[in-house]
Amino acid sequence: MKKYITILSIMFFTVAFLSSCEKLKSLADVEFDADFESELNVPIQPTSLKSTLGAFNKTETIDPLSNAEFQKYQNKIKNINVTQAEITILEPNPSSIVVSSATLSAMMTNMPTASWSISNETLTDGKKIILDNNQQQFDKLKAIINEKKPFDVNLQGVANVNQGSFKVKVKFKTRVKANPLN
Repeated sequence: MKKYITILSIMFFTVAFLSSCEKLKSLADVEFDADFESELNVPIQPTSLKSTLGAFNKTETIDPLSNAEFQKYQNKIKNINVTQAEITILEPNPSSIVVSSATLSAMMTNMPTASWSISNETLTDGKKIILDNNQQQFDKLKAIINEKKPFDVNLQGVANVNQGSFKVKVKFKTRVKANPLN
């Protein structure tokens, strides 16, 4: 019976020690903000001959490892939380462009695409548009960023002018938790 109690005591202390080691390890967790961004130079072309409407379609790449903190902890990341997605309009030419419909997508091969619809939006210099999370786009974006590989951002749509251009600064804000001891 003494042997049985000794074995149970050893098992209890082993489990208690291992769980407290995990708690101690979590004290080394590091949290930081990591923004992933790109600027798209978007030309507007006529949708057809003699059309008053214009279409646009532009793709650029975002490399998550271009963020120094993210790169530093890339193999130690425990969690990525997307906190905000936004676009900022820069240098529209003409100075005011109305987008009747557009789609912004973050995509990577073999991954779900995070897409946002924009409609009836007047684009002016410096205008910031906060993108929602109504269709769990942040979860899809999180999965894409968690691959730690370059991914594409595409903006396509229709505008009220048949020629022109504008720039779009796309920014995805995240909060990352990593543990250097992992």
